[in-house]
Amino acid sequence: MGETLGAMQDAPEKDQITAWLESLSDEEMLRRMSELRATFDYEPEIVLANFAIMEGMRDEAVRFGRSVAVANDSSLGKGEASVVS
Repeated sequence: MGETLGAMQDAPEKDQITAWLESLSDEEMLRRMSELRATFDYEPEIVLANFAIMEGMRDEAVRFGRSVAVANDSSLGKGEASVVS
């Protein structure tokens, strides 16, 4: 999944995607995977729905990376910051 997310437009770096995926519990990962539907004949509606789901996961990885960066900046005393959600 990480490779697919990393290939998307506006995707975060591979390390950020990996960190986000590792932060998910097994149940959280299975829930996300269960939202995707298999398509054997590339039915447009299914492909578009899967793409939208993957975009959402990409966006989650981006937000995760921002929240980690903000937390790191705060712990280093680089000023006030709030977690972006």
